[in-house]
Parts: sequence; C-alpha cells; structure tokens
Amino acid sequence: MKIKSFFLLTFLSLSLLAKAQCFPVDTLKLNTTYRLLEKNPGNEELKKQFFDSFPNTWFDFISTYGYSSQEGYDLSMYFMVNKHLDALGSQSSKVSDAAYCEKIVSLAIGAILDADGPNALHGLEHAVMKNKTKAMMSVIANLTEPDQMLYWQFYWSALFKKDYVDEYEQLRKKLINDYPNETKIMDIAFEYFCGKVLFGSWNHINGRKLAFEGR
Repeated sequence: MKIKSFFLLTFLSLSLLAKAQCFPVDTLKLNTTYRLLEKNPGNEELKKQFFDSFPNTWFDFISTYGYSSQEGYDLSMYFMVNKHLDALGSQSSKVSDAAYCEKIVSLAIGAILDADGPNALHGLEHAVMKNKTKAMMSVIANLTEPDQMLYWQFYWSALFKKDYVDEYEQLRKKLINDYPNETKIMDIAFEYFCGKVLFGSWNHINGRKLAFEGR
C-alpha cells in the first residue's frame, strides 16, 4: 500500500511539474502590468515590471504566446503577442542597453521562424540589431559558438533571401573588423538559412520540392 501511495504521489508530482513547465511565465502579472502601462505610459516602475515579467528565453516565449488547435486551449496570450512585443520594443530607451539586449538575444537563441508571434519577434530582433548593434554584439560575443549559431540561424531565417541581402552586407561591413569570429558564424547562418527555411509549423518532409519565386 505504501509503495502504491509512493508511486501515486510521484506521478502526481511529475504531472504538476510538467504543467508548470508548460506555463513558465506569470501571465496574470504580465497582462496586468501591460494594462496598467497602457493607462500610465510614463510610469517608470510599471515599465520595469513589464520588462521583468516578459519572457526571457525562447522556451518561455513560445510556451506563453504559442498557438494550439487543441480544443479548450486558451489563446488569450496568443492574441496579445504583437501588443506585448510592441511594448517590449518601446522599452529599449528605458532599460540599460546591456539588460535590454541580453533579453532580446536570449529570446532568439533556439527560436524557430513561424507565423504570428515568432515572426513578430524576428522583426524585433532586426530592429534592435539596427539601433543597438554594439550592445547586441557585446552580448553575442560572450555566447558559446553553438549559441551564437542558434542566434544567427533565427536572425537570418527567411522564406525569401532577397529581402535581407542588403541588410546582411551592411551588417557584415560593420562587424568584420571588430568581431571576425562572430562574423564567420553569422556568414554560415546566412548562407544556410536565409531564403532556405520553412515555417516551423509546416511539414518539412520533402521540403526541397517546395518552390517559392524569389527564394
């Protein structure tokens, strides 16, 4: 009887842990802070609370804002992702460059391009890199080489390469002298991911047969 009770408690504990891992962000706090910030856009404390409440990693982000067709799945956060990312983007001048760029880089490590939230995050990554290149590269240079590759893979993931060629060439000129090793990793990611990836939710089997004009 004791053995059965032990296994039952263990199972329940693991089940609760699994559920907690699926929702790692305090969405109540995040949404409440966002609504208060909408009404009080100049409140510095609310800005800090929202920034601190926003997901820090790709896993946290996609677990919070991801889509599911499962019956009964709560999509309220899925529909808030663009507003929340806009709010995060507006924090760039209110938080130290180091703290802000650490969060932005961390969100992209291991990320997979897809419609909606991931695509909006992809756009934010490019906007921040353009405006805070030095601060972003200071963070990226301290990553392991595999994590740098994961970052650049998401950064350059695109259905159409032609949309990013000019940006790539300009960014490469900025980085090559001060960050030669990081630029080498970026070059590889650009070669293999820009104009060659498929959205994460698509069926990737026989992906080579998919043709898009301009890829």
